[in-house]
Amino acid sequence: MAKPVDVFVTGRAVTILRQLDPAQRAQCDRLIAALRMSPQAGVFYAHDMTGRPLYQVSAFDVHIIYTIVYRVQRDQIFIIAIEIADWIPQHIDMP
Repeated sequence: MAKPVDVFVTGRAVTILRQLDPAQRAQCDRLIAALRMSPQAGVFYAHDMTGRPLYQVSAFDVHIIYTIVYRVQRDQIFIIAIEIADWIPQHIDMP
């Protein structure tokens, strides 16, 4: 059985979360649910100022930037930022 995963929304991500319209909030909720099942689902985004890797998961126009802290009993996901931007594939064959 997989370890439980706690999700924390930090800093400016809280402000953005409160401003989402219902469709964007639904996207965000689905992304968080997916992260609970598989925290490693995101793609590498950058390193923060302490050198921790940040990852990104995306829906239609909602992008979540997060980091993972692995613990023995429960893993923790910290949502660092929520970005709202249209996503246009760079290539025709990209999903």
